[in-house]
Amino acid sequence: NVAFGPARIKASSINICRTAGNLMLDLHDQNSGTLMRLASTAINRNDPGKAKYETTWDPSIVYRLLEKWGPPESLELDRLRARAVVLLRLARMLRSDDIIKIDMTLSTISADAFVFHTRRAKHDRDISGVSRPRVIKAMSQDYRAICAVANVYEYHQRTREWRARMGHQGRLFFAHDGEALSAQRIGKISMEVMQKAGVNTDIYKAHTIRHAAISKALLSHHSIDEVMAAAQISNAHVILKYYAKSVEGRAWGDDDIGQSLALASPVKKHISPKVPRTTVHVVESGKSSLLSPPG
Repeated sequence: NVAFGPARIKASSINICRTAGNLMLDLHDQNSGTLMRLASTAINRNDPGKAKYETTWDPSIVYRLLEKWGPPESLELDRLRARAVVLLRLARMLRSDDIIKIDMTLSTISADAFVFHTRRAKHDRDISGVSRPRVIKAMSQDYRAICAVANVYEYHQRTREWRARMGHQGRLFFAHDGEALSAQRIGKISMEVMQKAGVNTDIYKAHTIRHAAISKALLSHHSIDEVMAAAQISNAHVILKYYAKSVEGRAWGDDDIGQSLALASPVKKHISPKVPRTTVHVVESGKSSLLSPPG
């Protein structure tokens, strides 16, 4: 009754009903289970492929908090790690799982740029399962506190000897006990920063960093092609359907979509070409990044 009532039903609730129905089907023969099969079929057709959030939070509030922490070299290791994690996720629109797949044995980090590869990347990978190189260039000194490269470089330098001693050369972020951080721990660190910045973490969880970063970039009139390249999403429809959200009350209107799509080349029926596998994408360059620093 609940599944077919007037209340708004979550996909997870429908999945539970489907599982229960299928289990009950196993207890009936073909004749007596007809009604149950019909109900199960109806449930299977009502698993909604809709976006989970109608709005998202503004990354600028996180940037403002992180900027107040001061330059990278002044931070304690835990705080430096937290800022490096969040800035890296915002700059490259990364999931928690993407962070733990960064392979430092194949990557290079300097004060000027971070060129990194990920193992078993979901998109843009070659036959070996290693992603093509992705590049983030350092921002100017004016934005050093919120520069992903500067913070990752400082963290990597401080933990280099300890990393070699512990035998974890390939991983980027670690806990105090010497274990490499899990995706769950990366998510928790991200949530702690979001909460301190004022993001409503009762609604928005760690995975919404990706939504917020993409939405902010689109609302700042970066082209669909740029966002697809940075987020490693090969279909423009996925971005427009699942990631193009209102940010702090600013809704995505036809003008926003039209201007952003107009910058993509070529564009046909709101579809952008797939990102070439040979392309090296630069997200941060000069004084600005794909996500502009707070004004």
